[in-house]
Amino acid sequence: MSENQVTVIEEEALERHEQDIQIQCEVQANSFMETGRLLKAIKDGKEYAIRGHKTFVEYIEKSCGTVFPFRAGQAYKYIRVYESYGNRLKTYKNKFSLDILDMFRDVSEEEFQKIAEENDLEDMTVKEAEKLKKELDAANEQISFLQSTAKEKDAEIEKLKKQPVDVIVQEPDPKDVEKLVSERLKISEKEFTAEKEKLSEQIKQLKQKADSADDMKTEYENKLSELEKKFNTEKTSGETDEALIKFKFYFSEIQENVKKFLSVCDDLPDGEKKNKFKGAAVNFFNGILEELK
Repeated sequence: MSENQVTVIEEEALERHEQDIQIQCEVQANSFMETGRLLKAIKDGKEYAIRGHKTFVEYIEKSCGTVFPFRAGQAYKYIRVYESYGNRLKTYKNKFSLDILDMFRDVSEEEFQKIAEENDLEDMTVKEAEKLKKELDAANEQISFLQSTAKEKDAEIEKLKKQPVDVIVQEPDPKDVEKLVSERLKISEKEFTAEKEKLSEQIKQLKQKADSADDMKTEYENKLSELEKKFNTEKTSGETDEALIKFKFYFSEIQENVKKFLSVCDDLPDGEKKNKFKGAAVNFFNGILEELK
């Protein structure tokens, strides 16, 4: 027999052995599935009662060493693996131990495939697998938390979008008014100048947002001038004008709400509706100016 013939015979023998191993792996994989299926049938059908046992666990424990080579804990692993994987066990061809399969039973098929590709699950110890599963659970928990937070924020945004765009001035609490009176009397000339500049900037922005309200800037500047005169008079005389304090309070509230209103206007999509809303706003502010006159 030539050397080439010997090589061919050895190659054929190797291929037969490989095929036999693959068959045995499939048989063992089917064994996992069938064992779990049969144990589940006994448990769900309460067939153990035929032997006088009250529970499935009692039946397995009493039968260990005689009928079955495993205890109740192992039996439940077979059942869980069968319920979780089903026919997928055939595709794994007994690559993974029963403990590994049971440990990752709550993982989706796609995620399990990815884990198997990125980690050596076939040769991994139970302890190593437990560590990997804990890391996976922690990562999934963090993802779930972030997704939940994102959904809550989206819900808040949608809720805000549905709310009507109104400028609301709430009636102040008497305690807040008293506190405001005390604080306003302590305002320095520098702080007042800063407030004046801030309001002037608001007037400029309002002019840009509503082109048809050109006269609003002049009206507000006049009101600022009157407010400055009253402030200087109040500062010189040292007297407390409750009406003036309330005026400042409401005026400050209007400023904040106007800012919010303009921000919402920016978010409105361009088009007929936006022009309609802007027109309504211009009429609203013009009405206020007329009342002030």
